[in-house]
Amino acid sequence: MKVFIVLCVVMGSSLASAQSMTCVDRVCGCCQTQKHLQRLDQFFTEVYTKSYETLNKTKQALDSRRAARVSFSAVLTDTSQDCTSQEATTVPQRVIFNSVRLDSNSYSTTTGAFTIPLSGVYVIAVTISNFDNYKSCANIVVKGEVVYKLDERSVSDTQDSASAVVQVFLSPGDVVLSKYKLTQC
Repeated sequence: MKVFIVLCVVMGSSLASAQSMTCVDRVCGCCQTQKHLQRLDQFFTEVYTKSYETLNKTKQALDSRRAARVSFSAVLTDTSQDCTSQEATTVPQRVIFNSVRLDSNSYSTTTGAFTIPLSGVYVIAVTISNFDNYKSCANIVVKGEVVYKLDERSVSDTQDSASAVVQVFLSPGDVVLSKYKLTQC
């Protein structure tokens, strides 16, 4: 079939006038095949153009979304502020991290709160460690509500840790923070 079409195109070009597409020899049908090929070419050109436009719009939307990503990482590295130097307590205390990385100016080192700048699904991870015979408890608090409670108790050794990861849909202005409580076991 492909060979026939190619031959018709070659023969048709010699038998038909390029301007009028009037076939000199009406018996061969090459002019009809040429017309069909021109329609196919036009159709594929339109499909390609629309696909290319859609691809560009998709790329622009993806680039825009990538530019709007929020990253945040905070670590408590100052041992004078961690739980090991504090007395056992029954009231959860806010964790105020002293080492903040990848912040979009949304974390307050005064309140320990991360204020959400953009709508979307956020992944929140917290790890706690405990030492000696203490039970460490941490809460992930979103919009004033505890969404996850984390407990770790040293049993057979003096150092243990626990981690939690939650995914939550958040809107601009929502507040996320971590609270801890240290109790004597």
